[in-house]
Amino acid sequence: MNPLGTGDPVRLGPYRLLGVLGEGGMGKVYVGQDTAGTLAAVKVPRPELAHDAELARRFVREARAAQAVRGKGVAAVPEARAEGAAVDRQ
Repeated sequence: MNPLGTGDPVRLGPYRLLGVLGEGGMGKVYVGQDTAGTLAAVKVPRPELAHDAELARRFVREARAAQAVRGKGVAAVPEARAEGAAVDRQ
């Protein structure tokens, strides 16, 4: 994990961001911690892509597919947000 950099948010939704897990062409993945102490990966699109409707639909599709995968050693996807709409675990 790398430290947060200049311009990185310190909080997203219920998560206090602790550092950066990785960065790619679509965005950054942060390590976040909620008030209960639960750690989570928080994926955020790059600012120039944040208003791309197709990217938002793809993000939601990927989150729903990831929510369907369950098992030992598989990270849970409790929610996803795109354009303010939550996609909760079903």
